[in-house]
Amino acid sequence: MVFRLWCGLAQTEAEYRALKPHWMTRTRDSLNDTLWTAMQCNDAGPEVAWEIEGDDGSRLNRQEIADLVRLRRAELTATPPRKY
Repeated sequence: MVFRLWCGLAQTEAEYRALKPHWMTRTRDSLNDTLWTAMQCNDAGPEVAWEIEGDDGSRLNRQEIADLVRLRRAELTATPPRKY
């Protein structure tokens, strides 16, 4: 399954929705890799991980991403994505 992560410089949900069509997604092939990238995005600075979309129609919003990263931080840190 493919997951698309939307990260960017928006401060509100309305601003995110307006800017989303202009952003490039970060595509990963597992939820674990996508959450790791979201964690890196949130930790690194001004960009925020706003949404994860799965190609099966599933979605995680900003709060759900933050909650999952908080719960799985140790696991995500221990198993970073493989370099291709």
